[in-house]
Amino acid sequence: MSTFLIHFGPLLPVLAVSIAIPIVFVGAFVGIGRMRRQGQRTTTQQMQVQQMAALHDLGELQKSFDQQDMRAIFTVIGLICAPVGFFLLLSPWTPDITALLVHAWGMIWILLCLLPAIVSLTRRRLHVAVYAAGLIALKGEQSFITRWDQIEKFWKIVSIGYDGDSSDSYEYKIQRNDGTLYRFKDNLTPAVSHLGRHIEDEVTRLLLPLAIASCAGGAEMTWDGLQVSSYLLSMDGGHRSLSLDEVELVTLDEEHLAIFHKGQQRAWHKQRVEAIANVAVFKGLLDHLLQQRVRSQLPQVIAAYHAGTPIAFVRVTLTQQGVEVDQGKKRLLWHEVSTIEVTQEQVDIQSRRDRIWSGRRV
Repeated sequence: MSTFLIHFGPLLPVLAVSIAIPIVFVGAFVGIGRMRRQGQRTTTQQMQVQQMAALHDLGELQKSFDQQDMRAIFTVIGLICAPVGFFLLLSPWTPDITALLVHAWGMIWILLCLLPAIVSLTRRRLHVAVYAAGLIALKGEQSFITRWDQIEKFWKIVSIGYDGDSSDSYEYKIQRNDGTLYRFKDNLTPAVSHLGRHIEDEVTRLLLPLAIASCAGGAEMTWDGLQVSSYLLSMDGGHRSLSLDEVELVTLDEEHLAIFHKGQQRAWHKQRVEAIANVAVFKGLLDHLLQQRVRSQLPQVIAAYHAGTPIAFVRVTLTQQGVEVDQGKKRLLWHEVSTIEVTQEQVDIQSRRDRIWSGRRV
């Protein structure tokens, strides 16, 4: 093996040049290809999608998403790495185990380098077209077409990385009313999270009014173990329940749904959203029911305030003289109040001099 390296050592610069030339060629080819794709927007695939959209009356095109193109990256990596395998295969053959291992490793190295490039060059890429009334997902000869009013369930499977070495992961799944399932994974450009939010907005827009009407008619709505009626929230088959009068706040982010009991800092219930279909519809229905209860109680609260009764909101109390926090530990007269800002999760009370109090709504 050492004799082989001595004889073939002078060929290493030539080998390096032979690697560099294909890399430059591939880079130029990819650049030209991208320019041509930008100049020629109407491709066979796009024409096929347009015909499908017209056939299903999906309306105007709003957004387009394409699977990330990794062909250039895998091809360049393959061209860089594969010559090492060929170099090992050119080593002299001897009947000992070392030579056999060298040749075997050379073949394995070549396959590992070239296989991703071959797969990426031959594999069909996904194209998603979002229209006013639905979407089309096309991959080669396979297509998935749905109108927004055909989507029965929507799930989002999201994992947010909070450490420096962590990355975010987004995946979405939809189910049509005929039972057909389709997944959108985190390999689209623009990011699949934009597509997921768009689908969720359309599903919520169509299903929330139906849920509100059903609940107003006395029906109990169910979301994967969560039950909602016009007066009660329950789960685990009714083993845990909470009157809507005791619900302070419902929060929803990319990963978790949380329900807060009045007067408690910790969530009464919290779970990952990936287990709940149409979770935004669930939150929208709860928000609507809570707002209804607030509006129904508002005239009584205003009448009590005008009668001189202090109105307590856990740590904050409103009187005809002003605002008190923590049972009078902090006081502010009304003419000293600059702003009271109420967000989804926090209340800020600002005096004309400085902030008097900031805290969670619960």
